[in-house]
Amino acid sequence: MRHAPTLKIGIALYNQSHVTTPMWALVFHPTSYDAADVSIHGIYARDVGEWVLRDRARSPSCIRKDPDLLGIIHVGDVPWERESFERFVRQFAAEKNGDNPGQVTVWSPSAWVIRVLVYVRWHYQEEPENNYFMLPCLPQFVHALVRKRIEVLRELPRRPRRATVIDLAE
Repeated sequence: MRHAPTLKIGIALYNQSHVTTPMWALVFHPTSYDAADVSIHGIYARDVGEWVLRDRARSPSCIRKDPDLLGIIHVGDVPWERESFERFVRQFAAEKNGDNPGQVTVWSPSAWVIRVLVYVRWHYQEEPENNYFMLPCLPQFVHALVRKRIEVLRELPRRPRRATVIDLAE
């Protein structure tokens, strides 16, 4: 019997020079966040109030070599074909459009990442026999939980040529 391929799904956190809060992006790969072809998706502000998708799918530059990478918070594994998951992620617009299931106060890259994660969870709720992906808390508490985990990441030593990865669930 052939098993469905799985993807590791996480939140990549990047240090920013102008603020203390790291920039969030969704990151996924079938085997390792350190792989050269890891997929990275997120949003950024092109102008005040104008959000644009940032799609570095299968980035040729390995994430572990990015000097701004603080680390990755591993959210979970899902049984999903990579190409299909990439299509799923690309359906989410950069703008809020009234769709903020994480109830993040200000629309931002973190709010977009939480929105995608919530929809992944809802995808599996529709198929109770496939209860593979769970968030460790309600959507409106994901942002606060990640903030706590960021503090843990900041205390960990950097590993040469490897991304620092911790789990979202404490």
